[in-house]
Amino acid sequence: MILSHSKISNGWNVAVEAASIKQSRKWPELNTEEYNAAIRRYGECWSLADLLNSSESWPDDIACRQTEWLIDQLFPGNPRLSCGKSMHEISARSREDWRGHLAQQQFIVANTSRPRRFLVCAFDHGAATQQASMLKSLSELAPLVCVVHSGISSLEGWFFVQSLPKKRGRTFFGYATSVGANPANWPRSQPVRMPGGLRGGGLRQRIYHLNLQVLRNEHWAT
Repeated sequence: MILSHSKISNGWNVAVEAASIKQSRKWPELNTEEYNAAIRRYGECWSLADLLNSSESWPDDIACRQTEWLIDQLFPGNPRLSCGKSMHEISARSREDWRGHLAQQQFIVANTSRPRRFLVCAFDHGAATQQASMLKSLSELAPLVCVVHSGISSLEGWFFVQSLPKKRGRTFFGYATSVGANPANWPRSQPVRMPGGLRGGGLRQRIYHLNLQVLRNEHWAT
């Protein structure tokens, strides 16, 4: 079955790109002292293997079912989700309309409503072990819920920030950019890698780490 698309206009894509450029100009650039301090602290004791070993398990080994299950945890209920196979093919549909199709998408918008639920910190700088060290450093400031591999060389960490005051969220992201996170991910409308999704060329965006306890606590508190 082919779902009908309600593509977000080209104007939306232009707006996202413009917002990303604007945001990248106002966040701290890479601070080598901060970066090296994190490497010294975690570089020899935190790696991709540690991300995997410290992860919760998921109920299925099939990649497409992992994605569907995880999106249900990250976005409970039936919210509208904006996803796509490329940055220029982002579609907004209800979660149920996406069911069965998410693992074929490359991108998802992590925040579709207010308040901001997640900050996704993407690292392109350094080797995977060094990127894992940066994520570990950031996890001391906000809960690290999920880590996704881009399919090539970078890691993206999903941090739960809904309970943080807005000012603390900005401080958190400022520190993240100072240790190498991509500042383009600050805009709420910025697409990020779909956990377990499919990158161009057929490369799977593997889920390396899960820690969903903070989301369960949120559910119990409501």
